[in-house]
Amino acid sequence: MRGSLVKKGNNYYAVLDMGRGADGKRHPKWVAVGPNEKRGEERLIELVHQYNNGVFVKPTKQTVGQFFQRWLADYAAVNVRPRTLEGYRQKVRQYIDPYIGHVPLKQLQPAHLQTAYRQMLEKGRANGKGGLSPMTVKHAHRLISEGLNHAMRWGLVPKERCDVH
Repeated sequence: MRGSLVKKGNNYYAVLDMGRGADGKRHPKWVAVGPNEKRGEERLIELVHQYNNGVFVKPTKQTVGQFFQRWLADYAAVNVRPRTLEGYRQKVRQYIDPYIGHVPLKQLQPAHLQTAYRQMLEKGRANGKGGLSPMTVKHAHRLISEGLNHAMRWGLVPKERCDVH
């Protein structure tokens, strides 16, 4: 991958050539790198290196909840049976949206998941009386893990972020 440094106003931007999309057009990614040209050049080199090593994350403001809605529509709806899909939708509504659905996907950390799992075990029941069973939390974990593996394949999160066992 190639990139260049462009100055607009008082800021520098790393413009990354992400290749051509399905429509045949180029789709550059602009990443703000700040007002300092030297720092901008260093950041550009770092971004190109990340891309070439498969750890570059495309800039996005998508939340975990928004990602899982996309994942349900784009992946699960065409790859699993209708009953399984409905179970996935229910798990997303019950276990992902309330606990980590608001977290920006790009900022999701293992600590968010551990906190969510702990809260599910302590007070995760829909009626508010007690926690979920460890097996139910394990099912939620499996769904989260599957979804995050697809986020990694789609270039939305770095590879090391998806290694949640």
